[in-house]
Amino acid sequence: MFRITSLGADKNYMTENDIVLVSTISRPSKDESAKKKPYSWRENRIIELKGDEGKREVVKSRGGIKEIEFDTAIMVGGQTNLEGSDYFWFFTWLMLGTALVFVFVAFLYKPKTYLHEETK
Repeated sequence: MFRITSLGADKNYMTENDIVLVSTISRPSKDESAKKKPYSWRENRIIELKGDEGKREVVKSRGGIKEIEFDTAIMVGGQTNLEGSDYFWFFTWLMLGTALVFVFVAFLYKPKTYLHEETK
């Protein structure tokens, strides 16, 4: 997969004027055993949800095509700032920070017991 980005008329990165071309390359596979493997639960789910289109997608991802294929999509507007592993590391550090804050809050927390008087 590759991405080509044009900054658009305003020449600023990640704005609504950016034009992005995202392309995926699919190549044929010479490994016959990979094509004959049973479908994983994910592949079965793709086929279940998308039908024949899903079946073609799964076969293509396994290399069951005759020649190299390019799938492209053009998008207008900024993309996400965090991509790939940076996205997951952001949330990892966020959870670690939250855990540290919780430790200090739990240490400083003083529970109070409220007893209600019995009414007759």
